[in-house]
Amino acid sequence: ETRPAGTTQIDAFITHSWHDPPDAKWAALQHWRAEFLRKYHREPRVWLDAACVDLWAPSADLANLPVYLARSCQLVMLVGPTFLTRLWCVIELYLFMHVGGSSVELCLSEDFLPGAYSTQLAAFDMARCECHFKRDYERFVAFVEATSGTLESFNQDARRLLVGTARRGGTVPSGSPDGAEGMRHELANGHVVVEMQVVEPAARRGRQGR
Repeated sequence: ETRPAGTTQIDAFITHSWHDPPDAKWAALQHWRAEFLRKYHREPRVWLDAACVDLWAPSADLANLPVYLARSCQLVMLVGPTFLTRLWCVIELYLFMHVGGSSVELCLSEDFLPGAYSTQLAAFDMARCECHFKRDYERFVAFVEATSGTLESFNQDARRLLVGTARRGGTVPSGSPDGAEGMRHELANGHVVVEMQVVEPAARRGRQGR
């Protein structure tokens, strides 16, 4: 179920690679959800592209990514074998960092061992990331260079943020998300909040990702 967010705060922005196995990602997401339920006794309010973006006409929703990320208490990364190689995953990480986000939860999918993640992270290079449209890559590189100076500066920032924080399942940072501050941005579009228990992987519905 999706519902208009209005001025409601978003507990977590869920980022993932559409090229990773959907069942493994779904299991990792449910581990994170179970911990949230245990701690806060309610379903989390999340932004998930499969439910919140019109994937046949995504431009308007994707243009608002900084808004969605700025209103999210946490970035939850469903990390599988291709996550660190996909441009849009890196874009979402970068934008979360750029709008001042600091709480990142890495949930490794069950088909991706921590050692493999560590190896990928050590070699992480945004210049090697892939995306469907070349123009997206060119625009984002220009943005990173304008805001961070160089791609290597961003690579170093990303490694510092992500190294050592991966764990299977997931934990919720201390302090209720309901009490977080600084999420005052207005949304330009409507349905951006998902009730976790009824969201299914988009891959099961035959959609294609970015």
